[in-house]
Amino acid sequence: MEIVAGPQRIDALAGVVERAFAPEGVPEAARVARLLRELAATPPKDLLVLSGWAEGAAVAVTAWSRLQGAGAATWILSPVAVAPDRQRSGLGTRLIEAGIARLRGAGADLLAVYGDPAYYGRFGFDAAHAPPAPHPLGMPFGWQGLPLVPGAALAGPVRPVPALDDPALW
Repeated sequence: MEIVAGPQRIDALAGVVERAFAPEGVPEAARVARLLRELAATPPKDLLVLSGWAEGAAVAVTAWSRLQGAGAATWILSPVAVAPDRQRSGLGTRLIEAGIARLRGAGADLLAVYGDPAYYGRFGFDAAHAPPAPHPLGMPFGWQGLPLVPGAALAGPVRPVPALDDPALW
């Protein structure tokens, strides 16, 4: 698998999201694909999209975008998707680890994610290090942080990029 940085061929990447979420009956599949398309309009200084490609086809995608607030340089991971026939093969892990490494190298202090604590805990995310959430959370246990710099903290209020600044996503 080749890892590519940037939101090139966004429709192919959004298709990965739709395929990844639809088989499990997740009603938000179209909404998450739309989110990825909207994130592509984010200025490059505030967005990191990493995608996996095999034999010319998109097979996985992650998107990281900047959270604005006082204090630490903070980024949030959303969404993460792997094509159904490639799930449980380590592709998602490779992309997440690549994103963490790139953001660490670019000077990020703190990372955030809103998802399954068991999955994201493998990368070091936990609720104890979560920055303030930008909106009320439907599942507060899923809001987690990963400090890349000891003691990094983001003070509220926190504002995500426009594509993620929708209370319905939280």
